[in-house]
Amino acid sequence: MNMPDDAGLKQDFERLRQADQRGVPDFRSTIAAGQSVAARRRESRRRAVVAAGLLFAAAAGLLVSRSHRAADAPLPQSSSLVNWSSPTASLLRTPGWQFSNEIPPLGGHQIYGLPGQGRE
Repeated sequence: MNMPDDAGLKQDFERLRQADQRGVPDFRSTIAAGQSVAARRRESRRRAVVAAGLLFAAAAGLLVSRSHRAADAPLPQSSSLVNWSSPTASLLRTPGWQFSNEIPPLGGHQIYGLPGQGRE
């Protein structure tokens, strides 16, 4: 049975570890870079929110000013709209519709010509 050389194996792993350490950035610089990126993103979001708010306020002001102008201007009246009548209005006039104003309402003081119950 062949036993590996422990000292040589340790040296090989040490060389690999040192090679890896050369390519790895410092931990503190990595954290600082991440924090600066996060700060820039927060600042850009803040600017975007402020810009959106200003844009919304400008659009709302424009709509309000236009609605006031539209309310002040008289509306042109079309003769066809003024003289319009429903095409089904004649269907509401049933036989005897002219007597509808002569019928006393139910719950009135006099029903069918009878005197009221003394509540007058």
